[in-house]
Amino acid sequence: MNRIADIQSEARKTLQSASAKNFPDRSSEQWRKVRLDGVEILSRSPGEFSFSIFAAEEFGQPLESFQSVDIHKDPTDSGQGAGEEIFPGLLRLSTSDEDVQNRWSWLLGRANETRDPFELSNLGHTAPLALRIKKDISLRISYKSESGNLFLPALYLDTAPNVEVDVILQTEDNPGADDQDGMMWSSGTFVRAGANARIRLVDIRKHGDMSFHFHRLDFLESRDSNIHYCAIHRGGLTGKGFVRSRATEKGAQFRGIGLYTGRAAQFHDMEMEVSHEADHCDSTLHYKTVLKDRAHSVFNGSLVAPPHIRQINSHQTNNNIVLSKKARAESMPRLIIQSEDVSCEHGATVGDLDEQALYFLQCRGIRLEEARRMLIEGFMEEILSELRLDEQDLEQIRNQMFPILDANPGPS
Repeated sequence: MNRIADIQSEARKTLQSASAKNFPDRSSEQWRKVRLDGVEILSRSPGEFSFSIFAAEEFGQPLESFQSVDIHKDPTDSGQGAGEEIFPGLLRLSTSDEDVQNRWSWLLGRANETRDPFELSNLGHTAPLALRIKKDISLRISYKSESGNLFLPALYLDTAPNVEVDVILQTEDNPGADDQDGMMWSSGTFVRAGANARIRLVDIRKHGDMSFHFHRLDFLESRDSNIHYCAIHRGGLTGKGFVRSRATEKGAQFRGIGLYTGRAAQFHDMEMEVSHEADHCDSTLHYKTVLKDRAHSVFNGSLVAPPHIRQINSHQTNNNIVLSKKARAESMPRLIIQSEDVSCEHGATVGDLDEQALYFLQCRGIRLEEARRMLIEGFMEEILSELRLDEQDLEQIRNQMFPILDANPGPS
C-alpha cells in the first residue's frame, strides 16, 4: 500500500480547515520574528517548476563533466519494483518504498504538531523524488520556477553505508517571470546518512526581490557519519530556513555553515538545530551575513542534548557585517542541555567593516570602494573556502553575491 497518497490527503485536509490566524502559530519561537504579511500560503495553488539532475563519478568537477540523468515516471507505475538504476550506483525509488513512507509520515506528524502551513502544503501537494545512493557520486539537482506562484519541490536522499556523496542543490526564480505578485517556494528535503557515510551538500538559492521562500532540510545521521551542509542564499522579500540534524548513533558529526546577503527590505530567518541523541557526537555551526539598506537577518542556532548523553562537543558562531544604520542582524542561540557531559560554545559579532583595515588598504593606494569590496569578499571567502567545488562554480557563487558588493553602501 502506498501511504504517500494518504499522507497527501491528510495534509490537504488539515490545510482546508486551517486559518491564517493560527497557521503558523505566530506566538511560537519559530515564527514570532518572521514577517508574514502578504504571504497568504493558504490561498495559493501549486504552480509548475522544472527540475534536472546531473551526475558524475568524481568530485569537484565542472558542469561539463556531469551527465544528464533521465528521471522517468515513478517506478511503481512502470512495474519495476522498489528501485530503478538511473545512473551507476544511483537508484530512483518508488514512493511505495517503506523508508520513504516512514520518513514522510514522521514529517506529517511534525507539521501537524507545529501547525506549519508551508510544510503541510509541501506534503499535501508533492510526492517526493526519492533517490538511494549506493556508491560514491557527485550530484547536481536544480529547481527553476516556470508558471504559477507556489512551488513545492520535495526530495528524499538515502545513502548506503561507507559512501561519499557531493550534492549541489540549486533553487532559482525564473528571471523572465513577473514576480510582483510574490511567488513562493516551500521545499522539503530529507537526507539519511548511512553508517560511516560522508555527505557534502551545498544549498544555493537565488530568489527575486519580491519572492517568499520557506525551506526545510532534515538530516538523519547513523553511526560515524559525517555531514557538511552549506547554505548560500540571496534575494527574496521574506524567507525562513529550517535545517535540522539528528545524530541518532555514536560518532556522528555535523557541520552547518551558511552565507546570506540581504539588501532593501529583505528579511531572512535561518534556524539550525542539532539534536545529539547518542554519545560521542560533534557539531559546529558557522553562519555569516552581509546586510545593507533595511535588510534584517535572524540566526537561530539550537543545540539539544537529552539526559544521559555523554561526550558531546558543540560550537556555534554567527558573524554579521551591517553596512547601513537601518540594517539589522540578530543572533539567538538556544541551548536545551539536559546532560552534564557536554562541551558547548557560542558567539556572535555584529558590526560594520573594520575602519583600521580600510585605512590600511587606502594607505597602500587602494580606493575606498575597492577596499570595502575586498574586505567583504574576504569575509565571505571563509565560508566559500570550505566548499569542494570547481573554480567556475565558486565564481558563479561570488557573482551571485555581487549586489551586496556594490560601492554604494545603501541609505543610512
